[in-house]
Amino acid sequence: MPCCNGRCLAASFLFLLVFNLAALNICYSGQVYDSGLELIYIESNVGGASGGHMALKINKNVYHFQQFADGYFRLKRDRWNHFRLIYNDLENRSLFVAETPCPSRMTDSIEGRFTRILLGQERNFENLAALRKDMELFDSMKYGTGYLDVEGAGLFSAHETDVSPYMAHLKEDALSVLGQTYLADQLACVERNMKNLAPSSLSSISLPGARVDIPPLITTYSTKLQELISLKLALTWLRGERAANRGILVDAGPLEPCVHEKLRDFAASIRKSATGLLASSRPDRGRALLVQMIRYQAVMQSLETGRLVITDPFPDDTGEVSRTALMGDLETLQLLIQDAESRLARAKKNICSTKNMDEFSYNVLENMAARWAEITKSRYEGTPLRISENIEIPSRGKKIGIRCFKGAAPDIRHLVQQARKDHDLYAAKLKRIYSYNLITSNCVTELVRELKKAFLDEGTMTQAFTAGLDPGPAAAFVPFRFFDHWVSHMNVLRVENLPSYRKRMLAGMYRHENPLRVYLRECNTMTSSIYRPDHVDSSFLLFTDDTVLPRPVFGAVNTAYSALTAASGLFTLPFDRARRIKQGFWGIIYSMPELFFANIRKGSFTWTARHTEN
Repeated sequence: MPCCNGRCLAASFLFLLVFNLAALNICYSGQVYDSGLELIYIESNVGGASGGHMALKINKNVYHFQQFADGYFRLKRDRWNHFRLIYNDLENRSLFVAETPCPSRMTDSIEGRFTRILLGQERNFENLAALRKDMELFDSMKYGTGYLDVEGAGLFSAHETDVSPYMAHLKEDALSVLGQTYLADQLACVERNMKNLAPSSLSSISLPGARVDIPPLITTYSTKLQELISLKLALTWLRGERAANRGILVDAGPLEPCVHEKLRDFAASIRKSATGLLASSRPDRGRALLVQMIRYQAVMQSLETGRLVITDPFPDDTGEVSRTALMGDLETLQLLIQDAESRLARAKKNICSTKNMDEFSYNVLENMAARWAEITKSRYEGTPLRISENIEIPSRGKKIGIRCFKGAAPDIRHLVQQARKDHDLYAAKLKRIYSYNLITSNCVTELVRELKKAFLDEGTMTQAFTAGLDPGPAAAFVPFRFFDHWVSHMNVLRVENLPSYRKRMLAGMYRHENPLRVYLRECNTMTSSIYRPDHVDSSFLLFTDDTVLPRPVFGAVNTAYSALTAASGLFTLPFDRARRIKQGFWGIIYSMPELFFANIRKGSFTWTARHTEN
């Protein structure tokens, strides 16, 4: 999760040696406070992380700029525990945290600006996605029938004969409150609107000007059509009392009496909410209604069976951990199951301690239960493990065929050209706003730039902060150099070193085992009980992140080992798509700084148990 990508590798070689000595001047202390500003320097690792990383912690939130897979360089906000899991554990990188006193008005100003940036980002990329959908839909409609991916359309069965008795409750409520012909009348109205909604291009689009700008929402043809299709499906399935799609409802274990009681009240709340959605004028009420309908089936099935049944909330594009990776570390997998059980139990306890269950509480329960069920299934059935870091809302999608409406066919080619022009114009603007540059726009420079603007906006820039945020050209873009400047010029209370996952595990072993035996076993990738070679990492044999004097010798061994790996890759080339050759090549590259007492590569982990970090 880089902000300084592989292009700063050469510069890193020179600076890392200096930092190994400079870091000795940093004092270490105990637990980090949750007040004021805390600047975080994250040590380097392979790939895009070779130059290190910089972040800012305010209370429990961590803000940092990073380059995403789509090429855009954006601000990210993580909860502190999640940030540590990713960088300190999975990426196996030590953190240095400088606690800096800061008046509350200044931290409020910083968080306010960062929040506006995040809102602007969300709106910008929502607009870009809408423009892309228009472009793709029009392009496919050139040949008569296009396809639109509609969120929520995959939640229910495609067969009319699959009915659910619970849907009759929602249907009866709607008819009794809104009238016996309401559903039919609404469905006819939606179908008329769909027929009258001819494909059209946008008259104009409003382009963003800066990171902090929040542009207006762009409502495209595909957006309007998707909303109408969602509402049509919801009305059709409600009238036909359609059952849930196979596999969408998940059994998440026994149902405790207190949760049973809360779910009974929540079911009544859903019935009232569904009727309210039907009567509302919300343009997105179709998707919201689909979610309420599927959740009602899950809740009622829970009440009837005495088991916690929830709707699968994982998005369609959720990442997966392979079965091979899972089965390769059953001990950690079991710890993760225990962690998931603990989180699910905590969600249930929170629900039982509240007077009424609201949608947010149920959403948390839904996600914790789904994750426990997913990891348990992976453990005992050997299936890939889906992973998601967010609290998700059920949204299983489905592609819906869209025919080219009569009379619109001659204009489709023009619509394709205009939609592509609008999309490319907006994308080009975002590329300028969210661009990465090694020297002028990286994780350090953007963080400093936004800090200055936040202080100036509120008129709170002090002389101390002015000096701390102006390190000069030599340190302005290098993470550890800027961190050293911050520590030297700001009124830092203390700097805490949070060792990487491997270093923490080693420290525990040294305390309880023979140190020499531990070192000989853990110094290499072949016999290590902590680290398991991963295809993501480059090839290497000896760890050099926890040793200094032997580092050049270890680096020479790693270079030779990587060269042998690359050579052996010639024989496996037809089978592994040059994976071993690439691992060997990058192994040589990352072994070179070790020859000069510097270290970049530390190894990484597919996952670790979060609660083992201490």
